Amino acid sequence: MESSRRKKDLKKLKKAFEALRDSDYSFRLDRASSSDCSDLFPEFNSMAASVEGNHKKLKKKLLRHLYTDEMTDLPKRQVLMSDIQKTNNPVLFLINIDSFKEINDFYGNIFGDYTLIEVSNQLEKLLPNESYKLYKMPSDEYAILCDKPLDKREIREFALFLCLTVTDTPITLIENDIYIKLTIGVSTAVGLAEKIVWLDLLKDADMALKFARKEGKSIAIYHESMGISKEYENNLKWAKIIREALLEDRIIPFFQPIYNNNTKKIEKYECLARIKMPDGRIILPNNFVHVAKKTGQYSEITRRMVAKSFEAFKDNRYEFSINLSSIDILNIDTNYYIKSKLMEYENIAQNVVFEILESEGIENYDRVKEFITDIKGMGCKIAIDDFGKGYSNFEYILKLDVDFIKIDGSLTRGLEKDKNSQIITKTIADFAKKLNIKTISEYVNTKGVFSKEKELGIDYSQGYFFGEPKETID
Repeated sequence: MESSRRKKDLKKLKKAFEALRDSDYSFRLDRASSSDCSDLFPEFNSMAASVEGNHKKLKKKLLRHLYTDEMTDLPKRQVLMSDIQKTNNPVLFLINIDSFKEINDFYGNIFGDYTLIEVSNQLEKLLPNESYKLYKMPSDEYAILCDKPLDKREIREFALFLCLTVTDTPITLIENDIYIKLTIGVSTAVGLAEKIVWLDLLKDADMALKFARKEGKSIAIYHESMGISKEYENNLKWAKIIREALLEDRIIPFFQPIYNNNTKKIEKYECLARIKMPDGRIILPNNFVHVAKKTGQYSEITRRMVAKSFEAFKDNRYEFSINLSSIDILNIDTNYYIKSKLMEYENIAQNVVFEILESEGIENYDRVKEFITDIKGMGCKIAIDDFGKGYSNFEYILKLDVDFIKIDGSLTRGLEKDKNSQIITKTIADFAKKLNIKTISEYVNTKGVFSKEKELGIDYSQGYFFGEPKETID
């Protein structure tokens, strides 16, 4: 009899532990039996109760972490998405703190966090009534969702009220007053589908915010004529084209000749990136380079160009140049890849010229200088591209120990008749000669431009007058 009760109690214990294993923390054992095994039932029940309590606390903590911003104690984006679906007349204000990164970098993360908390407190005090609700979005953004019809005047007045009040209320740090500025993008349910989709409302508000930044405005209300959605669609299209071109190895170099004005011979080529489409069409870099930089694909394009250009020139005497941006130089993988290729093709390293884009500017001179020193030590040369465009800096040339200056086409195109272009070009040419630096003029497309640049003392010419970029080397 005792043996039979024990077996039943053991089965109960087994079932109880299986329930616990399957996350049924509410399972309890009723001590109706009198076997010695039933003595364990209270112990199990106590353990199960403890596990259930801890599980509830953890679940509550996880839910809070998922739906509430810990720093500001505001509901997060996930709550906003849900709340939009429950509204009848939503108006969404997407709010960004201007120059927050600079504030964070200058004063430190602690003050950055303090700023986020203070701005959230200020915004919460400015909500007119229960129809308005404040949310903390990722990074330095907030959202206010209003569930009542507002016309454009009312929207603008409320957004302006937020901007002016926050701007006029400084945040104090160690007796210093820091003034915050806001930019606000607004979207409404007007024009959306009958069933309001949170993604559409949020997307439109984000577009309006970007439009406001771009136009230097504090407030922008979304309307279709902004055309930002087309820009997004275009970015997605080109990101896909680049990705497929990389996967299918359709990033190819085209080669444009560079003419020596003294020897009267083609002595160099510039290697220019192209995408070859499946139907044979050739895509120029101005269509895809800016997207490649934003999507992180740019350095992979550079690595493909390095590999294919080295292979193309391994058995001839020509010098050849490859474009590099500071993105490439500061990218550890690309930096290492270039140096490894130079070691692999050490017999042609002296023919390689790396063109650094001057128009992009360089923030980290030390890292760029270190790269230049390393590759010049391996036999390569350095050219500064686009010189004369934007904020050209002669100090830049002295710091980086360059071998060539490439004069930008914005000067070259007007060289035949424009006196200012002639003066600037002559100044660059004379400056370069004194430093034993060679000059290359880009976009030389007519005989008149070619004659004028020779007269001004330019060493090399590149442009359609001497040959357009081709897939093969002549």
